[in-house]
Amino acid sequence: MFNPHAKIGSKAAHDRLLRDRAIEEGATLFRKLGGDAAIRLVSEGLLDRSKSADERRHDRLMIVELERLDRIQRHGPPSYALAVWKPPLFSIARLKTFFGGRRA
Repeated sequence: MFNPHAKIGSKAAHDRLLRDRAIEEGATLFRKLGGDAAIRLVSEGLLDRSKSADERRHDRLMIVELERLDRIQRHGPPSYALAVWKPPLFSIARLKTFFGGRRA
């Protein structure tokens, strides 16, 4: 399954496949059981000591996906509105010093 002596590219590909599979399975569980029941079911599986590190990581990634889907269901999709940019405040005195100070 996971080879610690493998090249970086194969480790990244393995992690990507693990994450994609966890997202897919998490979405399926969420549709089938709902948020709370699915999270409870996957969390109980984390206590099993016979699972490998990859299987535990897969379960943790599924929980993250289930929590994200539950949050979207409760609060709606995240808003991507841009924050209003406010220019820094300049006083008249600062502007005068910036543009040449006093003229007599």
